[in-house]
Amino acid sequence: MRTLRGVAIGVAIAAMMAGPAGAAASAPRLYILNLGTPVTTDKLGIQVFIEAAGHCSLQSGGYGQLVTNGKTKDLMNFSGEAHVCNEEEPGYSISGTVTAAQFAATGAVQLKASPKIALNQPTTGGSCIYEFAKLSGTWFDEGPFAEGTAEGKLKKAGSLATCAKTFSAPFLVDVYDASSAEINLHFEVR
Repeated sequence: MRTLRGVAIGVAIAAMMAGPAGAAASAPRLYILNLGTPVTTDKLGIQVFIEAAGHCSLQSGGYGQLVTNGKTKDLMNFSGEAHVCNEEEPGYSISGTVTAAQFAATGAVQLKASPKIALNQPTTGGSCIYEFAKLSGTWFDEGPFAEGTAEGKLKKAGSLATCAKTFSAPFLVDVYDASSAEINLHFEVR
């Protein structure tokens, strides 16, 4: 009995030292700043570059809104604008637009394309068409730059049966202050 009482007192003391419930440290938050001031919601631009095996690249860009700032994950929505494929070899094409970007305090980046980014790769006897709906990567150097690898899935309609089921392509992201010619944005985790 004495042992159980001692254990109960020890547990009670440990609980009191731990503090009230919910007093745990909050998760780190990501702040997108321009010259040290939190960015407003209406003046962001984005450029996304996707390289398709050295044959063709896509530049998708647009202006948008910062939906959240100072959260564990900050979301940006863009009015997507895709540019024509910079073709280096005949038959290759890529199209699509990035319409949302999510930057996390952990360094993760998620990009969403709508409609999906489509890459057409010519091959003997036809084409292989790959679609990219989401792109995942990492932001670095305190932002506003990010890089990653897009994982495309084969679109069966229009593709040869002999095509690989997936295709990987590197990408780069640049977020900028659309109201200024200077790049003053940076990310800060607090």
